[in-house]
Amino acid sequence: LRGQERLRYFVESGITSVRDVASHGLSIFLLKDYVADGRIPGPRVFAAGQLITGTGGHGADGFSTTAPGYPDGSVYEASGPIGFREAVRQQFENGADLIKLASHFSPDEVKAAVDEAHNLGLKVTCDCETIYTAMAVEAGVDGIEHPLPRSDDTIKAMATKGIYSDITLVPYQIINAHGGGYYGSSSRRFSETDAANFAMAKKLKAAGVTLGIGTDLVVDWYKYLPDAYVQELRNFGTLGYSPAQALVTATKTNAEILGMADRLGTITPGKLADIIIVGGKPDENVEDLKQLDTVLVNGRVVVRGGTLAVPRHDQNKPPYLPAR
Repeated sequence: LRGQERLRYFVESGITSVRDVASHGLSIFLLKDYVADGRIPGPRVFAAGQLITGTGGHGADGFSTTAPGYPDGSVYEASGPIGFREAVRQQFENGADLIKLASHFSPDEVKAAVDEAHNLGLKVTCDCETIYTAMAVEAGVDGIEHPLPRSDDTIKAMATKGIYSDITLVPYQIINAHGGGYYGSSSRRFSETDAANFAMAKKLKAAGVTLGIGTDLVVDWYKYLPDAYVQELRNFGTLGYSPAQALVTATKTNAEILGMADRLGTITPGKLADIIIVGGKPDENVEDLKQLDTVLVNGRVVVRGGTLAVPRHDQNKPPYLPAR
């Protein structure tokens, strides 16, 4: 039920696809299927399943029910290369479209997870920092989340290997505005400021690393939509992107990151019909994205006149009625 509420906020904000990178148990896969079948309104869902981390790693701090014995948790605590391979296989069995790892892990553990995921045809993204980012890049992950610290050598390696970065500046702006810093996780033992995050984003851009646009709106922050998404577009403006360039990043580049460039990301004959209609000229002013009128997901009108468009149900013929 909470997931369905979140999907509503996203699609009513003009977001036609979400890449969900950690959810409780099987819930995200059920939501993904219901949206795909047109049974509930929402954006197209790409799901990672549970976040995979080492015992006590990011998201598994304290007494959280996240271990393999708790299949409904949003985090899967693994240990050792075999354990990391099994964690990847479990998400694959559940229906994952990609795999998400997080600090901490050993070099052997992250290599095993990446190898297993790639063998299964799944991309891997990593929520990690400092030495763990270096380990993940060396292991061959496809992407690194967030503006977290990493060395210049690691940034260079990301650019050389074609590893993208979804920098998600906006959640850290929310964190800093609320509490002045990131203090909620033992895996984030560094000084975190807006200035440091923008400096990291600028380094990545200057090095030629492909940047994606995402929001990472955890807890109740989805209620900040659509402005939270527009804020990330504003952030890209601060990095030197024009409004049009930011929109291309949010659509075409994001589809490439998902591995869906042949079906999503541009309005082209033969691609899936995920389209929004807004008032104004968002390619000149991103604020105009808030003037949302219509949203189509997979050719279905999901939002009309700025509100959800839920058609009346189709009644099946009951078996107890005689033929007419």
